[in-house]
Amino acid sequence: MISRAVLMSEGVGVAFEPQITTLSNGLRVVVTPMPTAQAAAVAFFVGVGSRHEVPRTNGLSHFIEHMLFKGTERRPTAPEISEAIEGAGGGLNAFTTREVTCYWNNLPFERAATGIEVLADMAQHSLLDPEELERERPVVQQE
Repeated sequence: MISRAVLMSEGVGVAFEPQITTLSNGLRVVVTPMPTAQAAAVAFFVGVGSRHEVPRTNGLSHFIEHMLFKGTERRPTAPEISEAIEGAGGGLNAFTTREVTCYWNNLPFERAATGIEVLADMAQHSLLDPEELERERPVVQQE
């Protein structure tokens, strides 16, 4: 169960119920409206993390996390992905835990659709270029 989001406004808690929709493909979409916010946070949670790895694939979830930032069919370079979000006034990042990998961005609320589109592009159309794979390997190994 998803807990209620709480917005603290001048010391008074105001609760907003998340709206949960499950699409026909099984994707769950959770929206928590916050009418007073001027920013939107967009996050894609993928149910993979280090817990699901065996010694032979150790670090693979984190490696894939890095690779999704390297280019897509629409945005073939890492700077183009970053510019799509940063150029809209936002920030873009990701993290991998034992349970999940999360790709996220935050933007001015009127640009939330851009945030969704960029993360969807990264998840569905990443190039996973072999040259980028080799360049990124030592980075992930050091982390």
